[in-house]
Order: sequence, then structure tokens, then C-alpha cells
Amino acid sequence: MVKIHGHTRERGYCWKFCPYSTNYFNKYYNNGFAGPTTNPDIDQTNFTSVVTSDHPFTNGTMNMYTSSGVAKMICHDDACQFLIDNGVRYIEI
Repeated sequence: MVKIHGHTRERGYCWKFCPYSTNYFNKYYNNGFAGPTTNPDIDQTNFTSVVTSDHPFTNGTMNMYTSSGVAKMICHDDACQFLIDNGVRYIEI
């Protein structure tokens, strides 16, 4: 743990792979499971139908941001298959 100005903060991840990226596919879907996504449309039984794409700008990563006091992960890559199909960026809470 890191102490900053008398308060204790735990280190955590500030990025993770987008479930619509090729890197996520190679790490999780290719190995037979859905991975750590919180997307309700992707679970351990229906992940084989997820269409993925290369994310050349972000290398498949999503970054953390805070909105209204809630930490969220967002995919900023314009080549994300979710963005192409739905017209909005993929966000996980």
C-alpha cells in the first residue's frame, strides 16, 4: 500500500483489455472462457459469437475514467468493433 498525505491508497489497474479487441480474443476467448468482462451480453456460455477487431491505436486496452464519482473503463479506439456496430464507445462500470 502507498501512503499519500496521511491517507492509505491501494494500487490497482488503470487499464484492461477491451472484450471486442483481438488481444482479448487471443488471451481469453481462444482459451475457452469469457474473461473478466462485466458486459452482461458476454458470459461463459455465449462469448463465441463476439466479433472482435484489431485496436491499432490502443493495442486493445481500455482506460479508466471517472464520471459522477463512478470509476468506469472506456475503449478510446476508433477501430473497436463495438463502436463500429453501435456508434458509441464501449464502457464498463
